[in-house]
Amino acid sequence: MNLDLSHVDPDVLATCSEVDKIEYAMCKSDDKIDLPLTHVFTPGLYTRTIFMPAGSLVMSVTHNTKHPFVISTGEVDVITPDGPITHIAPYMGITNPGTKRFLHVKQDTTWTTFHPNPENITDPDEIVKTVSEKLHNPLLDDEDIAPAWSKNVSSSVTINAIDDMIKIEEHPLNLESEVAS
Repeated sequence: MNLDLSHVDPDVLATCSEVDKIEYAMCKSDDKIDLPLTHVFTPGLYTRTIFMPAGSLVMSVTHNTKHPFVISTGEVDVITPDGPITHIAPYMGITNPGTKRFLHVKQDTTWTTFHPNPENITDPDEIVKTVSEKLHNPLLDDEDIAPAWSKNVSSSVTINAIDDMIKIEEHPLNLESEVAS
């Protein structure tokens, strides 16, 4: 991962946090990985499960709701300003509003979050707008930012069980074709 910031205006760089710099390097990196997602929509609840392979570095969005999460498999270091905190499955925790995580995945990890969905939104690209803050990084333009929850960023399965009929949609991602284009 290249963290060359020599081209950045020094005044802009002075306003950036270390997280902004790492996030910039991750977004600009050619080393993309697939983080498969399962989105489940039930009345009033959105459940998202992400699989993160060992060795991955993952940056979360900034959450704007208080909600539980469960790590059902794996081990991750959550990097905080006070140093890393290791979570080993099985683990359950609470995410507070304003939380943004930088993860170093030590073992293949499955992480599930549970979000209130009072409007019964059934599109992953729309629900992320209600459960997280818009990403702001002074080093990145909007087109550089591709939230991991987006259907076009990682392969995903969406299960809509809000209505009587359960609908399942698959959103495959072919990383090889993206590299070729």
